[in-house]
Amino acid sequence: MPETHRDHSKLALRSAALFFAVLCGSACSLADANPFPEKQGRCELRPVDDQCTDWREFQGPSMLAIQGTCETLAAAKKGAGGWTEGKTCDTAGMFGGCQSKSADGTKQTNWYYEGEKIKTIDEAKAKCDDDQTWVSPQ
Repeated sequence: MPETHRDHSKLALRSAALFFAVLCGSACSLADANPFPEKQGRCELRPVDDQCTDWREFQGPSMLAIQGTCETLAAAKKGAGGWTEGKTCDTAGMFGGCQSKSADGTKQTNWYYEGEKIKTIDEAKAKCDDDQTWVSPQ
C-alpha cells in the first residue's frame, strides 16, 4: 500500500510523543511538558460541503500549518467559509462528527451536517476512519 501524507503525519506525531515521553519520564503527561497555551480553530467548508473541521485543545506554537491547509481547501472549493482561529464549528444542523486525538491532546473533529451531500446520520457516521470515534454535537 503506498504511503500517504496521513501516514507521514501519524509517524511524526508518534515520534514526537516518544520524544516527550523520554524527556519527561513517566511522572508527567505530554500536556504537562508542553509550554504552549491551548488554542482552537475551525475550517468551515460549508456551504460547498456539508462539513466543518475543528481543532480543540491544540497546544502547539502555531496553527499556521492547519490554517494554510484550510485556506487552500476553501480556495479550491470556491465559496467555502475558510479558517477562523479561536472558534469551533457551529452545532446548528450538525449530525455529529468523527474525532481523533493526537499525542499532545489535540482533538480534531470532522463535523457533518444535513445538506445536499449528506442526508442522514448514518451517511455522516460512514465518513469516520478506523482510528476515529463518532461523537455527538458539542
